[in-house]
Amino acid sequence: MSRILLYLVVVWFGALVVLAPVAAAGGMAAPQFSQALQILMAIPAVAALAVTTRQGTADPAGLQWTRTRRRLGLVWTPQTTGHVVFQLLLWSAAATAAVLLCGRTPSRPFMAALALGPFLHLPWVFLEELGWRGWLVPVLARRWGAARGSVVASLLWGLWLAPLVALGFNYPDQPVLGPVWMCGLAVIFGTWASWSRLQSGSLWPAVAAHAMFNAGGIAAGHLLDGTNGLLFGLTGLTGWLLPGLALLATHQRWRESPEQDMAV
Repeated sequence: MSRILLYLVVVWFGALVVLAPVAAAGGMAAPQFSQALQILMAIPAVAALAVTTRQGTADPAGLQWTRTRRRLGLVWTPQTTGHVVFQLLLWSAAATAAVLLCGRTPSRPFMAALALGPFLHLPWVFLEELGWRGWLVPVLARRWGAARGSVVASLLWGLWLAPLVALGFNYPDQPVLGPVWMCGLAVIFGTWASWSRLQSGSLWPAVAAHAMFNAGGIAAGHLLDGTNGLLFGLTGLTGWLLPGLALLATHQRWRESPEQDMAV
């Protein structure tokens, strides 16, 4: 079985096993929803480690771990710091812009959430990113090029999250349009996170981006409670605006920029 297909089978089957009991118990109102969400975010890491260690079973243990770390981006390269800072600034600015575009003023609790919230999300987004940006993006980039590989990986990630969104996550009461919106958001966010992953050769910028996105999305959601989630907030159209326009403005340069050499 192809490594890509094996990865996708593991993450989608795992999501089905985790989310089916939650859906049967009432969706987000189910008492086990929080635990199920944490397990769901760990599944991509399990899948990535499974396909990566299977790939190098003939190597000595020490060499295998060294190659696994490099394949998954568990390194801090000279470019990593700059990309981490860039991703933190991009998604904190996107969250702030989403609030301002709704006519609200960013409060002190909002700014505190942007400063401290990412640290709370790090463990879980690390596990999720280990699979999608850590392993899958470089593999697809090798096959189809950085731009196409990143977009395809991001769309697959959005489709993987679609059943969770259909239960009311991110877009309450939007079981049809919510998953569609999630796929669009996944492509915008995932393309930026993938760009930093490929340019730096490190997973950590994508982890930083996801942690800030989650923190910013929750903080903006508190300020914009009661508004239409499809239109407002970091996960709505106002949240897409800044990173989406920046992506359109720089896409040609992004397509032409060389990626770090990574063994996949």
